[in-house]
Amino acid sequence: MPRLKKKKTDRVLNTDAIKSAILAIRSGSSIRKAAKDNGIDKETLRKHYKNVGETNEETIVISQNYGWNKIFTKEQEDILVNYILKCCEMGYGFSREQARKLAYEMAVKNDIKIPDNWKKSTTAGIEWYKGFYKRHPQLSLRKPEATSLMLRRHPNFMNGSRIFNLDETGNTTVQMTHKVLATKGVRQVSQNTSAEKGTLVSTCCIISSQGINYPPVMVFPRINFKNVMTTNAYPGTLGLAEKSGWMTSANFKHVMTHFVKVTSSSKANPSLLICDNHESHLSIDALDIAKENGVTILTLYPHTSHKLQPLDVAVFGPYQNHYNRAVNNWMFKNPGQTVTIYEIASFVHEAMNKAMTPENIRAGFRASGIFPFNRDIFSDRDFGLSELELPPKTSLNETCVADITDKENNITNGVVRETAANIQAENEASPPQTPASLENIKKKNITPEEYRGYPKARARKTVRKGRKKGNTIIATDTPVKKELEEAFKKKRSKKPKHPRPQSSSSEDDEQISVHSDTSCAEGEEDVCEEDEEILPLLDKETFPPLKNDPQIDDFGTVQ
Repeated sequence: MPRLKKKKTDRVLNTDAIKSAILAIRSGSSIRKAAKDNGIDKETLRKHYKNVGETNEETIVISQNYGWNKIFTKEQEDILVNYILKCCEMGYGFSREQARKLAYEMAVKNDIKIPDNWKKSTTAGIEWYKGFYKRHPQLSLRKPEATSLMLRRHPNFMNGSRIFNLDETGNTTVQMTHKVLATKGVRQVSQNTSAEKGTLVSTCCIISSQGINYPPVMVFPRINFKNVMTTNAYPGTLGLAEKSGWMTSANFKHVMTHFVKVTSSSKANPSLLICDNHESHLSIDALDIAKENGVTILTLYPHTSHKLQPLDVAVFGPYQNHYNRAVNNWMFKNPGQTVTIYEIASFVHEAMNKAMTPENIRAGFRASGIFPFNRDIFSDRDFGLSELELPPKTSLNETCVADITDKENNITNGVVRETAANIQAENEASPPQTPASLENIKKKNITPEEYRGYPKARARKTVRKGRKKGNTIIATDTPVKKELEEAFKKKRSKKPKHPRPQSSSSEDDEQISVHSDTSCAEGEEDVCEEDEEILPLLDKETFPPLKNDPQIDDFGTVQ
C-alpha cells in the first residue's frame, strides 16, 4: 500500500555530504565540527557513523533507516499477525480500527515506548497501520459473510427461512371425551364413542419457523394403500400403508422425498430439519435422499422433545383437542354409526386448519429457543427433574442437628462424642450454650431439606439389555452417517442363516427345486431373502422321528 501522507518538508538525504563527514571524523575531526562543515545535523551524522562502523571507504553505503523508530520488533509483529488470523478463522475478525486498538493494548501491556498521539487517542496511528499492513503481505482486508452462531451451515438458517420441524402424532377412531352439561348431582355421565378400542393412524406433520404448515403424511394400518383413505384430506397429503399404523424406516424414505418436494429443498436451497432421534428417522435410504437434496437432519436428545420440539410445545396440544371435537361432531351428525379410518383424513384436515395457525407455529419455535435463537430460554427450574438422578449431597447441618438430638437423649456412643468434640472445638470462642439456646438453634436451623432431603432415585436394576441410548446428532454428516450404516450392516449380519432342508426323497427334491426356481416379484427381493433366512432346519436333531412313523400303504384321516 503506497503512502498517502504528504511530506511537510523538502529535506533530502545528502549521502555525499554524510560520507565526506564520516571520512573527516576518521581523519581526526569531531562529530560536531564535521557536521557543521558539511551542513548536516550532528545527530544524523552520529547515527550514520555508528551504523557504518569500521567499513572501508569503498564499501560505505548511506541509506534511510526506516526501522529506526519502529514500535514493535519483528517477533512482536508476528505474534500480532498470528493472533489476528486465528481470530478471523474463529469468526471474530479484526477491522482496521480494532487492529490499531489491539496494537495499542499490546504496547501498553509490554511497557513499550509509544508516541504521544497513541496515548491521546488510545489507539495506534494510521501510519503505523499502513506500514504494518505493507510489511505483512499475508494479511488481506476482506468483507466477511454474516455467520450465525446457531448453525454456520448456511445464511438462511440464521434468518429462519429454512428451518423445519417434523414429528408424528397418533389419531384413532375413538375420540377423547370432553366435559358436557349434565344434571347436577349425577355421579356418572356417559358419552357415546365410536368403539371401545380405536384403530391407530399416524400423521407426520411438517412446519417451518416462518409459521407455515406443509401437507402431512398419513400412515394407515393396511398392507396396501388406496386413494379412498385420503378422501377430504389436507391438500397435498401423502398416504402410506403399514400394517401396524406406525412410521417405519421403510416408509420414512417416502416421507423424506415428500419433504424435499413440498419444501423445494436442494443443494442450492438447503434446509435444516429438526426431529427426534427415533430409529425410523435414521433410515439409511432417507439419509441418502436428504444429503442429495441439501437437507441437514438435526436430531434432539432423548426425552427433551416436550421442551425442544416446536410441534410438541405449541401445536400438537391444540391439534388433538380440535381433532377430538371433529370426531365428536361427526358422531352427533351420524348417530349409531362408527368412525372408520376412511373418515380420519377429513378430521385431520379440520384439526390442522384450526390448530396449526402461524401464531401457534411461531410460538412453538420461539418457546423452544430455536428461532429467534435464544440459548437462555431455559432456567434452572426447567432442569429440576434431573436432580432426581443426582447422588445425594452430604449436609453439614445434619451432623450438628443429630448431635444436638443425641445430647438431649444422653447418647454417649463414640460417634456422638467425636461430633460433640468437633462442635466444641468450633465454638470455643463463643459463650457456652444452655439447653434453651440449643432448642432455639434446633427450631431455627432445621429445614425439611436438612432432615428429609429431596427425592432421589435409586440405582436402577437392568434385567435385560435395553435399547442403546440416543444422542443429539447431525445425521446427514458423513462421519455420523457412516457409523449408522455400519451399525445397520452389523445388525443385519447377526440374523441367523439356516441351510435349505435336506431330503432323500425324489419328490421332495423336485418340490424344492420348483420352489427354488420361482423368482421373487419385482421389489420383493428383500422379503424373499428374509424368508430364506427364517426357514427352520428340518433334520433329525430339530424334529426327532415319532414313535409310530407312517409307512407305505398306511391310511389315515385328514381334516
